[in-house]
Amino acid sequence: MAVSKSTNSGATWSYYQITASDGVVRDLVVDHTNSNIVYAGGHVAVSARVYRTTNSGIDWVSVSSGISSDSVSALAMDPINSSILYAATPDGLYKTTNSGSSWNNLGLTDVRAIEIRSDDPDILYAGTGAGVFESTTGGSGWTPINDGLDNTDVMTLALNNDLYLYAGTNGSSIYRMLINIGINESGDEDHQQASLVVRPNPICDKAVLSYCLPKRSSVQLAIYDVQGRLLRILVNESQTAGTHDYVWDICDNSSRTIAAGIYFCKLETDAHTFVHKLIIVQ
Repeated sequence: MAVSKSTNSGATWSYYQITASDGVVRDLVVDHTNSNIVYAGGHVAVSARVYRTTNSGIDWVSVSSGISSDSVSALAMDPINSSILYAATPDGLYKTTNSGSSWNNLGLTDVRAIEIRSDDPDILYAGTGAGVFESTTGGSGWTPINDGLDNTDVMTLALNNDLYLYAGTNGSSIYRMLINIGINESGDEDHQQASLVVRPNPICDKAVLSYCLPKRSSVQLAIYDVQGRLLRILVNESQTAGTHDYVWDICDNSSRTIAAGIYFCKLETDAHTFVHKLIIVQ
């Protein structure tokens, strides 16, 4: 069982052995607060299913206590708390709150994929052999969300800016579900609302601020500190309907890097105002 790493966009690769036992790595997750920490999940011919390195792949240790399944098909990390991870397995969805020291089974069976909302990490989506399930309580309870899903043999999931959830199925097509409350996919503009998503959050050096407009609108997107002082105006113009992305370099209006701390991103449109808390870490 091994992984390979490139530090030059794939021109060359370095090989790192995780364990001498035969096995397959099915998913990797990099800690968003420390890129030297990586988790690997897969199938290996010993009891361990999840491994962790804290030195960029040189050394690996098992962090599988509590996982009874013989394989892990997918891993996901909480976008705010890097100590919280999820592992999708045939026996259920497992969760750790201590960086893998121990895991608890949250239920479900035949779990193949897991996605976490960045705007609310308590909202999870699990792809299984029986369809897609949603939890709004960090995995303590699950509700099927299979309306319109003709094939419930779900192999993979993907989130698009916390607006749409995509499900890839076995032997059928890809399905899309609108998940952001307030957006009406039917096209009735009178009932649609804008939305705002920031990722990653916490932010290290830059963040993508994504928002969706149901129709053309004047837009102001700005950053404020906790005292309400304006630090940076990112957008101030009329924009067309659709999804817009702005890459923010965590600088203020004077091009100075903003210090670590808590800040707020405010989106104002013709009809709505959204405020999103930001956490900058350095």
